[in-house]
Amino acid sequence: RKMESALQFFMIAVHLNPKDSELWRLVTELSAKFGKVEQQIYCMGRALRSNPKDDYLLDLYIQFVQNNEKPMKGLRVLRSVLSGRPGDTQLAIIIAQIYHKIKEFNNALKVLEKTLDNIQPATDLHISNMIAELSPLTN
Repeated sequence: RKMESALQFFMIAVHLNPKDSELWRLVTELSAKFGKVEQQIYCMGRALRSNPKDDYLLDLYIQFVQNNEKPMKGLRVLRSVLSGRPGDTQLAIIIAQIYHKIKEFNNALKVLEKTLDNIQPATDLHISNMIAELSPLTN
């Protein structure tokens, strides 16, 4: 009971220091420990927004989004992270695949095209191939 109260105080503290990615990460871990999955996902998203280069949290967050039946909120966070990592083709492909899975073909295409604009031409044929496959689905 005392630990759950401590978690509530940490939530208040992290909202008073919203750019403190380490504190967001701590609250993420505590939320997981107490089985507060929605809070854990929320805190992971906030931690990633404050530190988009945290690969460990990014991988964990991607798993949650991929396994979620309603991934749109998580996709918004991932797109925000991608804007901080504009040349990250692997992240762009993962986001596009999640959009494809939920039949959001236009969004998948937009993510890939924007990423392609941020990298050297023809450096990632995988993205070019995905764009070619998605284009007919968006009409």
